[in-house]
Amino acid sequence: KAKEFKYINFRVGFETKKYRHFMNSESAFHTPFPTQYLKSKASVDSSKLLISFLGYPKAIKGIDVVPEIIKSIHSKRKDISWLVQARDVIDSTNLEIFDTSIEVHIGRIESKLMEELVRKSTLLCLPYSTEKYLLNASAMAYEAADFLKPILTFAGSAFADETIEHGIGIVVEN
Repeated sequence: KAKEFKYINFRVGFETKKYRHFMNSESAFHTPFPTQYLKSKASVDSSKLLISFLGYPKAIKGIDVVPEIIKSIHSKRKDISWLVQARDVIDSTNLEIFDTSIEVHIGRIESKLMEELVRKSTLLCLPYSTEKYLLNASAMAYEAADFLKPILTFAGSAFADETIEHGIGIVVEN
């Protein structure tokens, strides 16, 4: 049995509305992205795009579909530069087939370097599994919002609704 405390008012914040709804708690509240709307940001020079795939690389975060995404976009826009956080040398070897500029960082990235990489990015692509991220938020989405960098994510992820609501990026069908 839970112990009752008379003088404590306890509330829990959830990063996504879907998770808050899932928990169905009256004491829960939504803690939205800490950002200003990106609409006020200056326009982007589309001739100098740097699209990044950052955040510890795992299958549920879409690292396995990164080469396919780059291939698809590269077939239409050869002038885009890429920045990829890879799991290992095998991931980075899979990226060597493209005749384009791809900066690769393997494994964990220290916070200072991560901040630098986010700052120089034009767009952060977060191709997360919509099944695994049905309720979870993304730390990289918050990081991007902190630096007013737009994200691109898939419809169906828990943070897709917040991406649209707070104007922090683009949501595409999977």
